[in-house]
Amino acid sequence: MPTDLTTQFLRLHTVSDVSSDAAHSSMSVHMVCLSGLLDAAAATSLADKLMDAVAAAGGAKRGLVLDLSDLQLVSAAGTRAVALLARLLGGPVHAVIPQSHVRRLLEAPPPPGLTVFPTLAAALAGMDTAALPGSPAVHRRPDGLVPSERRDLRTEVFGLRARSRSAALIGVAQGILVERYGLAAPADAFKLLKASSQHCNVPLRVLASAVVTEPEPTGTGTWDADRAPAAQPELELLDGPALDLANHSALLRAVASEALTLSGADAVEIHLADQARSNSLFLEGQSGLDATYRDCVAQVSGPPALCGLVRLRNGPVLLPDIAEDPTFARTSQGKLARLAGTRAMLAVPVRDEGGVCVGVITVHRRRSVAWPVRTQRDALETLASDLGRWRAWYGRTVVVRALEHLRTHASGAAGPAARPGA
Repeated sequence: MPTDLTTQFLRLHTVSDVSSDAAHSSMSVHMVCLSGLLDAAAATSLADKLMDAVAAAGGAKRGLVLDLSDLQLVSAAGTRAVALLARLLGGPVHAVIPQSHVRRLLEAPPPPGLTVFPTLAAALAGMDTAALPGSPAVHRRPDGLVPSERRDLRTEVFGLRARSRSAALIGVAQGILVERYGLAAPADAFKLLKASSQHCNVPLRVLASAVVTEPEPTGTGTWDADRAPAAQPELELLDGPALDLANHSALLRAVASEALTLSGADAVEIHLADQARSNSLFLEGQSGLDATYRDCVAQVSGPPALCGLVRLRNGPVLLPDIAEDPTFARTSQGKLARLAGTRAMLAVPVRDEGGVCVGVITVHRRRSVAWPVRTQRDALETLASDLGRWRAWYGRTVVVRALEHLRTHASGAAGPAARPGA
């Protein structure tokens, strides 16, 4: 079974059995993948966490492959933690470190039991000939294995973290529905949430947020009767005939595409605030972002993250060269953006009808010379205005329809303990 351990900026994922020979499956080793930032804070507890993970999987005598390929930052304290781990385990440790400067730190001289490799394929091939008790030696070319395991593990780790961010919110919504409609169990509430989400094409997390934050209807008891119907918004840039404004995912993809085209940027991130989750900003759309960077900015509560600063100021923020901004360059977001090749960033607020910032569009540029020009900046702010108007309309129409669909079906599913008039 996989095991996931997480610090603030460091992700650790372990797999008990990874075949070191794809064709013959002659032996298995214990593999640990790290991603994110291995800074001094994370390095303090890294060795203990790794020792616990390896012990839980049956010990280190089978051999350990420590894959650091997806680390975006490795501090000197991090290299010392890796060296300490090799000494503590006593068994062979093969470290996958594509960064040449980090390899040099561990190779001169290497700690006992530690061997450094530039690729996962080479590390697994080297493990075939390592002195593991009871393991036959298998000789093959170092490039004989396609290192797909690392990509799969990274996808799995980030996917688990993304789902965990919504799990608590959905759990609260389930409890509210059980109480409101007299349902027998939270599982019944989840079935209703999922059915209404799919029927009305509203993301489950968006519907759950509405259940938590929207006041229960009065009078007739129906959601749509209590709210005046909202006319479809007039949008300046998001007005294509093929664009379905009721499709949450398609609309955000269109916003991302327009943002890149209008600004001449290389990547874009779209954050929207969620009132049900402390009004934090959540990454709802993106294009061209590095996976580790996406994970870093998936949830933002405020500065020093750039989108948090924009919401605080309720105005656009331009970083012509993030390396020259002493504050932002030291943040985890700034470090990961630079490592991904970003030179300049521009972020603009998404405002509601009352002028309150409810989201942020941020674009990334790899070349910062003469960017952005005034027309690009104006166009991005117009796009943000379109997004704000669409979000208000979507909440008053599509989400309300989903709430009413949920109420109707919940009333039919409720047991005899359902409240009168529910």
